[in-house]
Parts: sequence; C-alpha cells; structure tokens
Amino acid sequence: MKSCLAALLWIAAALASPAEAGDPVVVLQETRTPVVSKKYRSVQHVVLLKNVSPYPVRGLRVTVEFYDLFGKLLLVRTGTPVPASLDPGDTATLSLSTPTLEAARQTRYRVQYAGGPTSRGRPRPRRGRRDPAGRGRPIPLRPAPA
Repeated sequence: MKSCLAALLWIAAALASPAEAGDPVVVLQETRTPVVSKKYRSVQHVVLLKNVSPYPVRGLRVTVEFYDLFGKLLLVRTGTPVPASLDPGDTATLSLSTPTLEAARQTRYRVQYAGGPTSRGRPRPRRGRRDPAGRGRPIPLRPAPA
C-alpha cells in the first residue's frame, strides 16, 4: 500500500509543471471543460494567472504546450489573457479551445511579458562640450567673431 502511494505521489510530482523560481506570473487555477458538438469534440481551457511579483507586468502572452506520457509534444496554442497587463497581486484569465487530446498527460505554460524591475544603473554621462565620438577630449572653443 505504501509503495503504491509513494509511486502515485512520484508520478503526480513528475507530471506537475511547477513555476520556475522567480517567475512573476504563475498559474493559480486551470479548468478543462469538454465541449461536444455534432461535428467534433473539443475542450475549453480556462486558466487563472496571477502576478506574484512586486512589479507590474504588461503585454502578457501565454503559450500552452500539451505533452504525452513520454514527453512528446502533441499540440501548442498561444493566447493573450484578459487583461494583458497586471499590477502586483492582480489576476488575468486565459481562455482557449483545443481539440480533445486523449494522450495528453502534461500541460506546460510559458508566459511571455514585458515589465519587471527597472534597471536603474548609473545614469549616462552628459556629453556637453565633449567630442561627439565620446573619447573624452574637450572640443576647442572658437574665438568670438569680431
């Protein structure tokens, strides 16, 4: 019994796609709803994303990848969540439709965004009356016309 439980936990941990350390946007919840029509069957995916960083992110795009048990890529879909810009602590919803994939065992989310911490290093020195090539030699002043 213990070995079965340990194997089940190991499989669940292997199939889970944890967020990488330092990711500002994480998946909070995922819902899959089968949609059956007369022509074909599909699945409606609804994903809840949250900005867990102290910085705002903008221009969110999410790529969803579906893999089988052996790690073979089955399908890739890309979508834009609503809203596409998140302040710290805000959430967004991504909704997309895919065909029914019986062999899918793992889902991986890749989040692309802009924003984050500002890179405020040293300010660029002003050139003023320096050589435009930036070599640091001052430009000689012209005498005033008489």
